[in-house]
Amino acid sequence: MIDLNESNTRLRQFQACFNRHDILPDRTFRREGRNYELVSYVNNITGLLLSSNFDAVPNLVARACEHMGEVPAKTPKSQNYYSVVSDYLSHVVFHFDSFLKGSGLFDENRISIGVLRGGPKQAPNLSSQNESCAQ
Repeated sequence: MIDLNESNTRLRQFQACFNRHDILPDRTFRREGRNYELVSYVNNITGLLLSSNFDAVPNLVARACEHMGEVPAKTPKSQNYYSVVSDYLSHVVFHFDSFLKGSGLFDENRISIGVLRGGPKQAPNLSSQNESCAQ
């Protein structure tokens, strides 16, 4: 198992990846885009974690999971983004359960078992792109 410092490091590594051009699906920041809501949920989760405002995180994790279930990824780039997001959400749940407010905050009816029980995850290694998220 990993400790609090390692878990925080992994969260920061994920957070450094999400808005990179090579991770984001095309047309992400257009409100009519398929993934605009998902990117908004992920960025809001990140902002809340960075500012230690944890109350809304479980609801946003649930919304992100619901979005991925309702709006399937259609391109390889969006499939990759969904995979990275799923790993991040799993790590967020793990981090909460292990180091913050504890379990029971995440709605098992809205969040997949894979995310709820996924455990700690590692951010993608993009070393082939000059810079790695997981440094």
